[in-house]
Amino acid sequence: MKNVVLPIIFHLVLLPGIVFSQNIRGIVYETHEDHDGHQRSTPEKPHLTTLPGANVYWAGTTVGATTDTSGRFVLPLHAGKKLVISYVGFKNDTISISDPGKEVQIVLSENAQLSEVVIHDMLPGSYMSRLKPIGTQIISSAGLTKAACCNLAESFQSSASVDVSYSDAVTGARQVKLLGLSGIYSQIMTENIPNIRGLSTPFGIGYIPGPWMESIQVSKGVASVINGNESISGQINIELKKPETAEDLYINGYLSSDMKAEVNADAVISPGKGWTSLFLIHGENNSEPIDNNKDNFLDIPMTKQLHFMNRWDYENHGKYESKTAIQLMTEDRTGGTIPGTENQATDYPISIKNNRAHFFTKNGFVSQKPGTSLGTIVSGTYHDVQANIGNNKYSGLQKSVYANLIYQTIIKNTNHEISSGASFNGDDYSESLNDSTFARTDIIPGAFVQYTWRHLDNITLMAAYRADYNSSFGVFHTPRVHLRYAPVKNHTFRLSAGKGYRIPSVIAENMGYLASSRELTVLEEAKPEDAINAGISYFWEFKINGNTSSFVADYFHTYFINMYNADPDLDARHIYFYNVHNNARANSYQAELNLQPVKRLEVLLAARYNDVMGFSGNKIQAKPLVSPFKMVASVSYRTKFDKWQFDGTVHHLGGGRIPVTTGNPAEFTRSNKFPSYSTVYAQITRRFKHWEWYLGGENLTNFKQKDPVIAASDPNGQFFDASLIWGPVQGRMLYFGFRFILK
Repeated sequence: MKNVVLPIIFHLVLLPGIVFSQNIRGIVYETHEDHDGHQRSTPEKPHLTTLPGANVYWAGTTVGATTDTSGRFVLPLHAGKKLVISYVGFKNDTISISDPGKEVQIVLSENAQLSEVVIHDMLPGSYMSRLKPIGTQIISSAGLTKAACCNLAESFQSSASVDVSYSDAVTGARQVKLLGLSGIYSQIMTENIPNIRGLSTPFGIGYIPGPWMESIQVSKGVASVINGNESISGQINIELKKPETAEDLYINGYLSSDMKAEVNADAVISPGKGWTSLFLIHGENNSEPIDNNKDNFLDIPMTKQLHFMNRWDYENHGKYESKTAIQLMTEDRTGGTIPGTENQATDYPISIKNNRAHFFTKNGFVSQKPGTSLGTIVSGTYHDVQANIGNNKYSGLQKSVYANLIYQTIIKNTNHEISSGASFNGDDYSESLNDSTFARTDIIPGAFVQYTWRHLDNITLMAAYRADYNSSFGVFHTPRVHLRYAPVKNHTFRLSAGKGYRIPSVIAENMGYLASSRELTVLEEAKPEDAINAGISYFWEFKINGNTSSFVADYFHTYFINMYNADPDLDARHIYFYNVHNNARANSYQAELNLQPVKRLEVLLAARYNDVMGFSGNKIQAKPLVSPFKMVASVSYRTKFDKWQFDGTVHHLGGGRIPVTTGNPAEFTRSNKFPSYSTVYAQITRRFKHWEWYLGGENLTNFKQKDPVIAASDPNGQFFDASLIWGPVQGRMLYFGFRFILK
């Protein structure tokens, strides 16, 4: 045994002591001019100042350190290697160590400022962030123009991760799905401010116009605690256009074959003295009744929407910045049976009116202490909805206030970062459905702390905890952890785990069931939904003919400690609401290959399988109306100088389960399974100096769910049901449009 142990001890303990028997010490300085042209200085080094957070490492190794708050570092000596010193915004320096016993002094100078250089290239349509500890897919502005992208709901055509589905066949309500779970378990934000929630759940993803978006960031699993505790299956953050980077003038027009017309316009003004302002307007009108399947119901509701936004940004470089915006929106939806029906027995009118106002202000204060800042976010939302869906009359009013205070600093150097703060969320809901009224007020103060540790570019660990006190349900504890590990260049592993909570808005989140004669029966009052999510992913970035390509694979598991269940499986005439404890879970597997085999050609191949099980119909079974299997193939090609662009995407979705319809007459029953199907999307874009013209089509296979409305001939009878939607209701749709861009 000694013969084995002693050599191991020698190699693990004595040998490193020989190789790194001596430490070197050093200090890193920076030299540059202030904005007034005067150079800063320290008593020790005139015209120089120490540089905390600089990276110091031996070339060709992972042995390194980061300078502390006084700019100093200590590093084991590595014979025969050169020392590399780097810092963002400064020129790298590489030196040889001739006298290890002497303190090393390094001076980094700022990168020289060059006259303006324009590099003509386009971002890929989507890409994975390589350095973030939370795996994040970014859909760029280039990706958003691969389709018409009239709004957020239509921005995920090339995504295998995000599904968008209708909740019923007649209201036009849609939701996103991540990890096979309903969109209510994904936190949807604009510029890191929780936004689409509560009464905006049914139609909210149609409230963010595509031309207003700068990029979309999609992360799976639990997200940062800084933004709250609501992300269970993932987070979708939309970065809107900003005054300092937006076009001076932008105009977009769109017209589809079903006569839906849209116009978007935005313009920038610069009053000066650090101020810039952006005005955005969106209008859409769809007043043509479409009934391609001849069931006397509109395939899509006729919609009129007017949306206005104005934002003001102020920046005092290096000291303070502020971003403030106000949004106003009004929308009218008319659906149901074809207008003009005179037989009241077969008349099923739908009228939904949404009025919404949203305000936010974000303010950031930069400290003179390196890596330290203070930020505040305040937002308010007013949302009023009035809906008549057949014989169901619904009214809802939401008033919400959100505030977040975030303090960020470093401990000695940028390897150790602390973010902490406090938040407040107040929601006041007042709802009525027919003769029943509902009211709820949630007052939720909270506090959080998040620690991030970095080691060079190889390891990032983020450990976080937040506590929120809900005025109705007590304290919610939310621990979360994320780990990023890159053992070798271009190969990255990520692990994540944590808890999430949400308070259900029962009627708004299940509005699709109002489009049926099913009776909504509440067996239990809703309790907070509580779930644990854990995931692992692998990301590989590689080159083909000098072009960047990537492969990503991930697995996520979600386990619900409590889920508030809407059960359509006990019988065909009711929807039962009750809490389910420890009997719901979801497993999601996905692999995605992004290739650029030649310059200007992008190819996406992806496959995803979701295994989602819940308690329904007195047993654990697959969630209904969910396609467990999905394949996506997408191709995008741009000609030289981007004059022409060709985009095409194919979706194939596997079959799934349909809720029980037994007990209905034979003509009103459905199979307990739906089949697999495919859809195709395509677009051609032609670019000129200031103009872009595009022509495209959606669902070019013209696939439609057969008889999406049960008992359409008797909508006021007991068997009417338009809520069992698993596929497209609208058939093939063509469109064309233009973009005018003045920079």
